[in-house]
Amino acid sequence: MQIPKFKGEHRLHDLTMATWSVEIEHVKRAIPSGFDPIECGGNGLVSLVGFSARDVRVGSFWAPSYSGLNFRTYVQDRHGIPAIFLFQSRVTPMGMGALAFGFPVRMTIITARLGTLSAPGMGVLFHYSLSPSAPELPLIDPPFGDFEVAYWKAAGLRRLRVKHESITWQGATTSRPSTFDPVLAHGFDVGEPNWLHYAENVEFKLELPPRKISRR
Repeated sequence: MQIPKFKGEHRLHDLTMATWSVEIEHVKRAIPSGFDPIECGGNGLVSLVGFSARDVRVGSFWAPSYSGLNFRTYVQDRHGIPAIFLFQSRVTPMGMGALAFGFPVRMTIITARLGTLSAPGMGVLFHYSLSPSAPELPLIDPPFGDFEVAYWKAAGLRRLRVKHESITWQGATTSRPSTFDPVLAHGFDVGEPNWLHYAENVEFKLELPPRKISRR
């Protein structure tokens, strides 16, 4: 029996995105076949993104607010469509209902607010301040924040389509050494992020449930 689709929506507040330029061959080894890394200056890109989700709605029902953090890269799928590929996704307890829709979430404590992104159980900590002199985001096609497809592996390969308004990013700089264990745990040899950015809020609409593309 086909599961009927319905829409979800939420407004993400205090988005913090730390991004690294990494060897493209490493990204190729980390993603499934059928995907190609999006290149930037001959390298691939990976990001840690944290946020606080509010005004959460699933169909006609309101759901609790929660915070989340994910580790991702940027790819083209076999049809040439640009997409985010999620390596890892964590949420606070009120976000665990996402499991019912096939999202690859696990529970942890997350603090996401202007100036701080912290997830001690993941080994993630950023203290930062907004800075107009911070490096601008690298130019990729589509620009950061304009991706409308995400993939991940959870009992097979799954795909989510989203719609959202344009994201206004502000550059930031760290005020003390950061920790970013998920990036290192995936074998990426990096230091402090090449780019750090913040967005106050953005509204997302989701096509639910995500589509299961394959069983492997």
